[in-house]
Amino acid sequence: MKILVNEKISQHKYKTPEGYLICVDSVLARTGPQTYRKNELFVDAEDDSEIEVGRSPDEVFAPETLASFENKPITVEHPHEDVNIENYKDYAVGFVRDVKQGKFDGQDVILGTLVITDKDAIEGIENGEHVELSCGYDCDI
Repeated sequence: MKILVNEKISQHKYKTPEGYLICVDSVLARTGPQTYRKNELFVDAEDDSEIEVGRSPDEVFAPETLASFENKPITVEHPHEDVNIENYKDYAVGFVRDVKQGKFDGQDVILGTLVITDKDAIEGIENGEHVELSCGYDCDI
């Protein structure tokens, strides 16, 4: 099942000499209860009522979970298909690196550095058009 998480792009940003935008310590995921619509979690559900999903620290901060975020592509919005070697050039605007457990506003979270390599995506972030970060990943509910 695909899950989507909304967080904020880090305020700690800088540009490389090549013009790439680096966003250090962006929040990728957090623990605890999170609210979704049923039709966001279950593809065949027509019900848009809210459901709470809990994510335990043991699962969120497991070494396998942290490693699964490393070097994953970044896209603008969520594509309707998983990004892979066949469609990477169509969707990817950068990648994630340096994934680790950390703290944000006193809460344990997964942090990562975003490396944005696409000119339009960089402009969208810099002008405030893109401020949220939403990780889509597979999980069992």
